[in-house]
Amino acid sequence: LVGLDLAKSVGASSMINRCDSQVITKQANGANEAKGEHMRKYLNLVKEHIGHDSNVRFMQVPREEIVDADHLAKAASAEDMILD
Repeated sequence: LVGLDLAKSVGASSMINRCDSQVITKQANGANEAKGEHMRKYLNLVKEHIGHDSNVRFMQVPREEIVDADHLAKAASAEDMILD
């Protein structure tokens, strides 16, 4: 979510998000339905951040290819938890 907000703040008109979870990738791209209340809420947040008119896609990649991004995401999530 932080990456989506950052891209929007710099005026990005399109974005490809790399994710190691095939389930999340398919849900975010609309190929699969989110199961469970927690995942539905998260998917709704993702859709709110993306908006209806943007060109945002999610691509599944092997976990070892996104280790640095994973560390950044965990740091951002920890900061969000502290601020809430």
